[in-house]
Amino acid sequence: MWAGNLNTGQGAAQQGFQMEVITPGGATESSELSVGPDAGSSTVMGAGDNHSMNFQYKHAPYQPGVYKVTLVKDGQPMSPTLEVVAKAGPPYTYAHIDFLRQE
Repeated sequence: MWAGNLNTGQGAAQQGFQMEVITPGGATESSELSVGPDAGSSTVMGAGDNHSMNFQYKHAPYQPGVYKVTLVKDGQPMSPTLEVVAKAGPPYTYAHIDFLRQE
């Protein structure tokens, strides 16, 4: 998934990946596609554009509960599914997820 050096954090740009998200209500949604570093990725310069995969997922309105997230490419799962828990109360509007290759 991530062609890079885990010791330095440097790697080749990985384009065409996205997150498939199942919301607490059961809807399936997708993030935007990963475009790689310095290629018009979704965050402002200096806030993540140096990552080899960089994309964002937005969901509104805020919905507490369990979000199931899988990294996919061309519709095929590329990671195990993980669960992100959004707590009730003041909206927690940002989660940072790192996908790392296991060997």
